[in-house]
Amino acid sequence: MPKPPEDAPLVTWEQTRAFRLQRQHVTDPLGPRSFLRIVRELGGVQAQVASAGEIQCALRAPGLKPGAITTALVTDRTLVKTWMMRGTIHLLAAEDLAVWASASTTRPTWNKGFWKKNFGVEEKDIQAASDIVESVMSAEGMTRDAIADAVFAKVKNQAIDELLRAGWGSFLKIIAARGQLCFGVPEGRNVTFVRPDMWVKDWQSIDTDAALREVCRRYLGSHGPATREEFARWWGFAPARANQVLEELTGETVIVNREGDAAYVLKKDLKKLESSREDDEIRNLGLFDAYVLSGLPHDQIIPKFHKDKVLTTGAWVQRTVLRGGRVVGVWTVETKGKARRVELKPFKKGDVSKSEFSAALAPFVPFVGELTLV
Repeated sequence: MPKPPEDAPLVTWEQTRAFRLQRQHVTDPLGPRSFLRIVRELGGVQAQVASAGEIQCALRAPGLKPGAITTALVTDRTLVKTWMMRGTIHLLAAEDLAVWASASTTRPTWNKGFWKKNFGVEEKDIQAASDIVESVMSAEGMTRDAIADAVFAKVKNQAIDELLRAGWGSFLKIIAARGQLCFGVPEGRNVTFVRPDMWVKDWQSIDTDAALREVCRRYLGSHGPATREEFARWWGFAPARANQVLEELTGETVIVNREGDAAYVLKKDLKKLESSREDDEIRNLGLFDAYVLSGLPHDQIIPKFHKDKVLTTGAWVQRTVLRGGRVVGVWTVETKGKARRVELKPFKKGDVSKSEFSAALAPFVPFVGELTLV
């Protein structure tokens, strides 16, 4: 990892955590109608679990009404849902989708050797199926099975057919990463998919290099200061490519000495970063919250010996309790009938009191109902 220049501004991890919390609107929340801005500034909101995406927005936009996210997705079309970073489902602002779709073509979305060995699928099969999907998709929603039927009618490949119908969307992720597919309006319990350039109003294609620079700006604006390796890991490509993007933004960024690491921040944010101070308040975060999920390196957010309690099997990111910018515990919700029981699990006795934790649950109540602390 490169060392920072000798004259680089000195920045502590306390300042870094405080800056990220503020720029992610955890400590600087916005109004209830600002959820689109929040999604944009976070660089997308993970919504593999739909309620997790909604709660991330609600915590940062107090007063957000339940159902507002769904309305934005299926009625207003100001939000879209698609597979993005880490091959997971994200909410993105519709006006930004062309940027993310173009930039995502730089991320490896499949391992050729793995797919050929395990599924018998070669690159020519992927390309043929992708071309067919692009030709049949429109602004009218198609179910997973309808897409698979259309592909199988022309490409008689059983492996491709099974992958298209699979619940995890393994093959659909590849197509989404090429900007050819995003989620449409559900048909009952069935999800549907649409072609983004026909679904999004005023779609304008964007050059891939320009799109990558904009993605990097968004990342640094909410997750900076960050090293090139952290940016590469978040986006899912090689550090060398991340370094190239950062070099293209030389006039807009500055390298700081983040306790020995060469980390990048936007020049316009440097003064804010330097003046940031970490507080001592207790705050609760929901599943897959962006602050914890993308708070790289995780050791500076989550105590090393408790990481497996937060980042669990299956790439699951648990509900967390913060004191300032550090994770000091997790919390769970158990539903029994109409009752929802909440259990606080601090890492150390005394890290957080039940009264502090209970007070921080208030933003969740409109979305999950009354919560009983046990």
